[in-house]
Amino acid sequence: MRDTEEAAAHRPVASPLRRAPDTHFRRAPAAAFASMLLCAAAQSGEFPNGVAAGDVDQTSVVLWARVTEAGPVRFEVSRTADFATIDVFAETAVSDPMVPVKVQITGLSSGTRYWHRATDVEGDAAPGSFRTPHAAGTHGLRCGVSGDGRGELRPYVSVRNIPSRDLDFFVALGDTVYADVPSLDFPFPQAATAAEFRLKHNEGYSSRLGFNTLAAARAATAFYACIDDHEVTNDFAGGAPPATDSRFDRTGDFINETASFTNAMQVFHE
Repeated sequence: MRDTEEAAAHRPVASPLRRAPDTHFRRAPAAAFASMLLCAAAQSGEFPNGVAAGDVDQTSVVLWARVTEAGPVRFEVSRTADFATIDVFAETAVSDPMVPVKVQITGLSSGTRYWHRATDVEGDAAPGSFRTPHAAGTHGLRCGVSGDGRGELRPYVSVRNIPSRDLDFFVALGDTVYADVPSLDFPFPQAATAAEFRLKHNEGYSSRLGFNTLAAARAATAFYACIDDHEVTNDFAGGAPPATDSRFDRTGDFINETASFTNAMQVFHE
């Protein structure tokens, strides 16, 4: 991709469709919530990559966080931003601070705005929000889509408006990291181990110059993500024998069975 295109990484594309008549009710707190998320992401402390909600369907969601303190983490979900009533919660634990934790929450209602937060062992919390899809019928839709996030291009100012757009969801359409390009946190030509791939992902979701716009975006709406090629390396052919590409080890019959590919996919799914 050309440099000019790289500079536009993570540019959201909004649908022209408008919502059902209850739009004004659901959007009323959007500006205040967006401002809060941007501030929280910039001052993330124990949550350097913020929190996220992914793989959302009508009744379930996967909640995600990376926490710097080892110990228990509690995820809570509420229908109100003040968490006056907790609808459901789940707990897990951090053993390696470089490995994110996640839980699946079930039993949700369709077409509903939820707020969520993760709380670590010290009592520090990071908030977020998502909306479950409607079960049936015709409804307005607003979504965003982008791809190609290189860590050295942070803080991705082109996505700073995502929290205020009140999106139903956002699609990270591949090349979520560039594991094959030197960057500030990993100044080497290619990541290969799980630890190296984690450095690349952490870099993209971390603050720079006092901003963490991608963390704020991920906290503001549901994310769906897929890979392209740079999560592993440029223009690789997963179904080809490793001997056809000197960038890969010989640990499998196909490139998508090699250790480096496996490490890249493990960290992507983390």
